[in-house]
Amino acid sequence: MKHFSLFIILIFTLVLSSAQPFVEKHQKNLYFFQPGYMMGRNVRNYPSFPKSGWRQSITLDLGIQALDTSKNYTGYYRYPQFGIGLTFNHLGNDTALGNEFSIMPFFSYNPFRNRNKGMYFRVGMGLSYFTQFYNSISNPENEAIGSGFTWCFQGIIAKPVISTSRATVIASLGYFHASNGHIQLPNFGLNGAALGLSCRFLNNNDIQKTRSNSSLEVTSDKYLFLLVRQGTGVNELGGTSAPKGGRKGLIYSGTISGGIIFKQHVKVRTGFTYRYYQLVKQYDSDIKPWNYSESANWFASNVYFFLGCEFLIGHFGLDTEGGLNLYKPFYPYFFDTFEHGGDLGYFLKKMFCTRMGLNYYLLNNEKMPKNNLSIGAHINANFGEADFSEVSFTYTRLLKKLPQKRF
Repeated sequence: MKHFSLFIILIFTLVLSSAQPFVEKHQKNLYFFQPGYMMGRNVRNYPSFPKSGWRQSITLDLGIQALDTSKNYTGYYRYPQFGIGLTFNHLGNDTALGNEFSIMPFFSYNPFRNRNKGMYFRVGMGLSYFTQFYNSISNPENEAIGSGFTWCFQGIIAKPVISTSRATVIASLGYFHASNGHIQLPNFGLNGAALGLSCRFLNNNDIQKTRSNSSLEVTSDKYLFLLVRQGTGVNELGGTSAPKGGRKGLIYSGTISGGIIFKQHVKVRTGFTYRYYQLVKQYDSDIKPWNYSESANWFASNVYFFLGCEFLIGHFGLDTEGGLNLYKPFYPYFFDTFEHGGDLGYFLKKMFCTRMGLNYYLLNNEKMPKNNLSIGAHINANFGEADFSEVSFTYTRLLKKLPQKRF
């Protein structure tokens, strides 16, 4: 609780020292800061999950209220907010779970016409640090978090409850997840749900003035593109909980795909990916040969067809992908050795793969550059169960602007 108390003092010092909203007037986008408090419970996701009390969170969001109607996403998402969220979580068990510090880019939008009615929907993805994680001697209870640093994800529904010309009080309901992406076992992941209150400080008068004098125009332009990606990932060979302290190895990926960019910020693609699992070949060759009938390199390979969608805001992209495995010969042996479980779980994990992460582009996507490079960080999964973490380099080439249909 010592860290928790210090974090509370820091947040309230920031709030009290800000006599004016964190806003510059006469600009197209407005800055805001939003301190908040959340309380909830951890979700037990394995039988020996350690006992824990209430999880308590202090949050601080530093962000931008998008008002610039020259940006296509401003009209499409009705003045969204995006920025960086800082969170301190006291997890209800100092010994086994400890505390969590996270930094997370987020995107929030309101599908309703009136900003002070309806609900906001918010998604975020970032990095967490845990003060307590699994140790076979000192902390064997914590099989949720196997390493100090992890990925973190959030999904939040929020509703303004009190609004003035200077601030808005917001009630929220959120679900949170942390996982190291199978880099270090065990890795059941830590899940939590919480209710909260926060206060967003910004200048509502300026927002209303800007909106009344601006029209929400959304372009219907479409661009055809080609994408090539190279990725390098890392994981620890094993199932969710064992063997602990095993080998770590690399996964190499190559992708070719094509698709359409809609409304200058929705990037839909389809294509094929080839993966090579270094550890599968080593395990099959050195430890327990799984299959003598196939080439070792091809036995450690994976080919899948996928559909992907990326939401572009300036230099950043929030990327999701779902795939269908066409070739993954080692997975039946892997499942029998490390995973076990029922027929349905085996079928879903063998057939379907998912991928989610963030990309940073060298050139601003709003300008629709003909050639663009990006670097991305993603977590890959077998139907939702973490497989490996990955860093990727991507090249995107715009081929042509598609003609508009006329009726």
